[in-house]
Amino acid sequence: MRRRYATLLTLLPLVGLVAVPVVLTWREVRQEQLNHALIAVVIRNDLSSVYSLLKQGADANARNASRLLWGPYLIFGTGSCF
Repeated sequence: MRRRYATLLTLLPLVGLVAVPVVLTWREVRQEQLNHALIAVVIRNDLSSVYSLLKQGADANARNASRLLWGPYLIFGTGSCF
């Protein structure tokens, strides 16, 4: 019984060390999926889907990542990012 308890006390922090990054990564991926879906429905002009995604937690200030990637080059070439 004592050995089982010691094993449990050893494994519990290890499980925590693995579980915390997994949960944090999952939350980040989920947020990016919601933000990407929000951008797509805004482009399609689907207002009911916009409201639904905002209720689910999509960021109203989300930006299109592909546009941000080219932003510095657009500023250099044209003087404007957008």
